[in-house]
Parts: sequence; structure tokens; C-alpha cells
Amino acid sequence: MLPYFFDKQVSNSIPLWVVKKGNLNDWLSGYPKSFATWLNSNDFKEVNGNFIVIPKPSGKIAGLLVIVPKKISIWSIAEIPTKIKNQCFVITGKITSEEETRLLIGWGLGTYRFDQYKKKNFEFSSIYISKKVDWEKAKREIEATFLVRNLVNTPANDLGPGEFEVSAKNLSNDYNADIETIIGNELSINFPTINTVGEASYRAPRLIDIKWEKKNKPKVVLIGKSVCFDSGGLDIKSSIGMRKMKKDMGGGAIALGLAYMIMDAGLNLDLRVLLPTVENVIGSKAYKPGDIIKTKSGITVEIGNTDAEGRLILADAITEANKRNPDLIISIATLTGAARVALGAELPAVFSNNEELISELKINCENQEDYFWQLPLWKDYEKHIESGVADLSNSGNTSFAGAITAALFLLKFVKNKKDFIHIDAYSWNDRAQAGRPIGGEASLLRGLFSFLQNRYN
Repeated sequence: MLPYFFDKQVSNSIPLWVVKKGNLNDWLSGYPKSFATWLNSNDFKEVNGNFIVIPKPSGKIAGLLVIVPKKISIWSIAEIPTKIKNQCFVITGKITSEEETRLLIGWGLGTYRFDQYKKKNFEFSSIYISKKVDWEKAKREIEATFLVRNLVNTPANDLGPGEFEVSAKNLSNDYNADIETIIGNELSINFPTINTVGEASYRAPRLIDIKWEKKNKPKVVLIGKSVCFDSGGLDIKSSIGMRKMKKDMGGGAIALGLAYMIMDAGLNLDLRVLLPTVENVIGSKAYKPGDIIKTKSGITVEIGNTDAEGRLILADAITEANKRNPDLIISIATLTGAARVALGAELPAVFSNNEELISELKINCENQEDYFWQLPLWKDYEKHIESGVADLSNSGNTSFAGAITAALFLLKFVKNKKDFIHIDAYSWNDRAQAGRPIGGEASLLRGLFSFLQNRYN
């Protein structure tokens, strides 16, 4: 059982009256007139998200009223457990099983706090899991999101490539998946870009390779950028630009969270997860601007900027993914600041030249309130990643369209270009919203799972 949930009725439980906007007057007609008087005296407005405690004549709590949208949002009651302390609530209202499940997912996400390094000084309210709720689904989504948030929030001194590998091994062991780590001489020979980007750190770079195989099922490969800290390398970032760079492994964290959901739900697909895992720091072995690297694919890359390291490590992982002729490759990365300039912190950029895939993904993500925006793989911009001395440059020759040129760079390494989705996500909340505290975030996690579940199940 997750904290702040209970599955057996308790004597001190309080009704949580869920009323859809526009239905408040009808709802009040079934309760004492004192309820309407109380709402009027408190100037309560029938606005989505508004909630109010209604007392009994004795002064004890009669219940908690909350106004929700006609199409219930996952975030409709996500603030309540943090705003009202140490109570036990039971949802009451004319809602479906699916709607109640959504409410409980939001409730759970709203209870997240990263407290590993801080004395726990908060108490939340709890909510009843009724028989209407699809608890397996709710629990899976909450736990996967917490897994991602915890990984992203953990500081780099405690989460380097080795510790990230331990997390991957723990997950693999839980679901009897095979896991292999390529490190050292084998990495330098077979995955030269991963090795080059990471070898300046005393914490060795590696490729983490998870296989959860199902014969004769569609092959899906998840690739997650796992840069446990990004200083920018010799093209060092500013102090402000470096401040949040513990989150540069957010793509790998989301890939692990998604793998957890896939395996826990037993989806009918053959899953592989490739996590190129490094620290991009300054040291005696740091790669340099102007260096030319021969990638695993044979394509040569001139280093225009050592802070464009994510696309380098993803390139070798994509080349490895091609070997199995997968039905779909999804790369997830905190890849470019340009995507954030274009779309802001809360809207991931998604790229694919397969409109059927994008359409399916959009429908599923919108149903999960997990939104993104498609940016184009504009072929004319390939000129911006040309090099005079190598096949490609890892940084564009212009300050414009950086997210697009990075995606075009990755596409150069994809064998079946119609079977590829690239996600450029921030993996972080800069502002607190209901169910989404400041800190690490599992961008598009729920939407991606829904997409894969509906496409391959």
C-alpha cells in the first residue's frame, strides 16, 4: 500500500464530495439548507479546483466539497492532501470508475516530496481506494512517476553512472529482465562516442543495456540520455546554466520509469532499453572542440561544442538499436535549451517523420493530460550540421533552430527513419502546480505508456 491511501473503511473517514462544474445547485438540493448558507457566507465560487470544508452544526467536519471539470482532470484533487492535513477521505459523487481512478492518481502524485536529505516535516491526508478504482493502474503510474522524480532530484554526488546502473539493475531484477553493462575497453572500442564524452570523469562511462524479451512480439527500443552531470565540458556552462544539470539524466530516468510500467503491466512487446550513461566534466582526458570522432556507425563527427554531448552518446546507442530492426525506436533526452526557448519548460518537443505515430501519440498523451508539441524535421536545416572536415558537426553553424538540428543529427543514425520518435523534454518543474512540485518531472511518461499500450496491446 502506498502512503496516504487506505483500502479498508475507517470510522473517522470524511466524505469528499466531488461535484462537476454546473451541478452545484442540484447537489445542494440533496443536503441541508445550512450547506448553501455556509457556501454563501464564505463567498464560495463554482470554479474548477475550488474546495471548502463544510461543518456540521456541532462544529465537526461534515465533508469536503470540491468542484471538478465536467471532464475530470487528473489534477482535480491533487492539491487537497497537502492543503488539508491528517484526515481520511472517501470520494462521494456521481463519477465513473475511470474518473475515480484518475482522481486517485492525481492525489498520489500530489503527495510526492523529495525528502531524502531533509527531515520529514509534513503530514498529508489519506484517501480510500474503493472497489471502483483500477488500483493496479493507479499504483503503477504513481510509482513510476516517483521513480523518475527521485532519480532526477538526486544530486550528482550521490547519483553518478555507477549508482544509475544500480537503479537499472534493481528494476531489471524485479522483472527478470536481462541487463548488461558495457564499460572500459569494450566501451572504447564499440561505443566510441559514449566513451569519449565520459572518459574525463573518474566515474567511468558505460552503456546500460536492458532486454525484456518476448518472442515474435513487436520490438520496441527505448533510448534515454543519461548524463548524470553536465558541466558543458571544456565549453563550460555558466554557473546559472550548470545549476540544474543533475537533471541531465532525465531522459534515462523517464526511459527507466516507462520500462517499469511496460514490464509491470506485461505489455505484449519485446522491450530493449539502452542507457548511454556518462558525466560530461573537465579533466585530462576531456574531449576538445575541433576533435573528430568516428562513431559506432562509421560516420565521423567534428566537435563544434563539447556542450552538445547528448546527441553524441545517443548516436552510438541508436546505431546499436538498429541491429535488431526494431518496430519502433523512442529516444528521450534533455537535449537542447533551444526546445525550451521555443516551447517553455512544460511542453516537450517531439519529432518524427511518421505522422501516423505522431497522431497516435498525440491522442494518447492528450487523454492522459500529458501534452507536447511537434516540431518539424526540416530537411533544409541539415546544412547547419555540415562540417568541412568530417561527415557531420555536433553543433549547428547557426544559433537558430537548435532543437531541430539536434533531432536531424540523431536521424542520420536511424536505419528505419519512419520508425523513430525523438522527445526533447525538460524533465523538471520550474513552478509548483497541483500534483507537480518544483523539481524533477516524468515528462510524457503517462502518455508514452498509454500510446504503447494501445498500439501494441
